[in-house]
Amino acid sequence: MMAGRIWIVAGVCMLSQMVLGAGGIVVQSPDGQLFTTVGTSDVGQLTYTLSRKGRAVIEPSPLGVTVDGSHLGRGVSVGSPDRWTVDESYRTRGVHSQARNHFSGARIPVLHAQSGTKYILEVRVFNDGVGFRYVVDGEGAHRVAGEDTAFELPEASAVWFQTNTRNYEGVYQRLLISKQ
Repeated sequence: MMAGRIWIVAGVCMLSQMVLGAGGIVVQSPDGQLFTTVGTSDVGQLTYTLSRKGRAVIEPSPLGVTVDGSHLGRGVSVGSPDRWTVDESYRTRGVHSQARNHFSGARIPVLHAQSGTKYILEVRVFNDGVGFRYVVDGEGAHRVAGEDTAFELPEASAVWFQTNTRNYEGVYQRLLISKQ
C-alpha cells in the first residue's frame, strides 16, 4: 500500500515538472475540476489553455493586449507567479442574498522584449470559469488600442444560437463548429 502511494506522488511530481518544464504555469480551480495553463509558444506568443475534468474546453489560444502600439502578448517571456486564493461572501440584491467570490489566482510577471514593457498577467480560476487581467504600470496617458486575447474551441464543440435577436424569443439552434 505504501509503495503505491509513493509511485502516485512521484508520478504527480513528474507530471508537474513536465508541465512547468514545458513553460506552462498551471492554475487550478478551488474544487480541482478546472485547470488553465499559461505559457508561451515557440515564437514567444503568450498563450493559455483551459480544461475541465481532463477534457479540453479551450485549445491553445493567444493572450495579449495592445498598448501604445505594442502588442504586449507577442515576443514575451514570463516569470515565476505569485499565487493566492480568495474565498469571501458578501450581501447582494436579487435572486440570492449572498454572493461568493471564490477562486485560485496567479500574478504572472511578463516582459515584452521589443518595448521593454513589464506587466502582470493576473489569472483567476473559479469553479465555473477563468478570468484574465492585464496590469500595465506607467505614468501619463496611454492608449489601449486593442484586445488580442482569443479562444480556440475544440473541434467537437457545439454552439447554440438563434436568429431572432429582436426580442430573444426565437427557437435556438445547435450547430457543431466543425460544420462551419
